[in-house]
Amino acid sequence: LERRLARRAPEHRAVLVLREQGELSSQKVAAAREIPGGAVMSRLSRAGEQLVRLATTRPRDSARPVPRPILDTP
Repeated sequence: LERRLARRAPEHRAVLVLREQGELSSQKVAAAREIPGGAVMSRLSRAGEQLVRLATTRPRDSARPVPRPILDTP
């Protein structure tokens, strides 16, 4: 999770961390970041969508299974 979170844009990461780990309301996150409440909600939504996408897709550098040869047996 930390690796995926680190890949988020700083503004998305900040509101997500304050909201989830800091257990702040969206209004308090907005006040702490000095941004409108709508921006907090948008960034939370976008960050959440990106985390879900990263969690459900295979990394590009992961090894793909190598097909096994079909053996002809008499």
